[in-house]
Order: sequence, then C-alpha cells, then structure tokens
Amino acid sequence: MGWFEKRRESDLRRSRARTLYDFEVECRRQGWEDPAFVYDEEHDLFRWTDGKFAFSLPFVNEVVFGQCLACAPAASGMPHG
Repeated sequence: MGWFEKRRESDLRRSRARTLYDFEVECRRQGWEDPAFVYDEEHDLFRWTDGKFAFSLPFVNEVVFGQCLACAPAASGMPHG
C-alpha cells in the first residue's frame, strides 16, 4: 500500500485495537492501569468490569467504544462535531 492509498476499514480497526491493547499493557507495566478494564489472562483480552468484551490485540468492540467516545467530548465540556 502506498502513502496515498486509502486504508481498508478492517486494517484501521486492527490498528486501533493494537494501539489500545499496547497502550493498556504499557500503562499496567507502569502501574497506571485503568480500573474500567479487567485483563482476562486466559483469553489475552481486556473486558469491561461488567464482563463485556472491550478489546484484544486484533479486535476492538467499536460499538461500545463508539458510544464512550461520543459521550467523551460532552462530558469534558469540549466542543465536538
């Protein structure tokens, strides 16, 4: 893929999942783990505290994350649109 080619949606989702996973793993190494996530060692993935799947290395629950991200600007007082 060249620099100016549009990335496939599946590649973008995988990239977002890898970024989230790597970020959360590094935060835990530093002692900054997010209490909203529980690591499921058996399946090598993160879950929300209610047990729902949040993200793993190749996948992210974009429906749930989309809802969270849609609420984030309003909660922070930052404009969005």
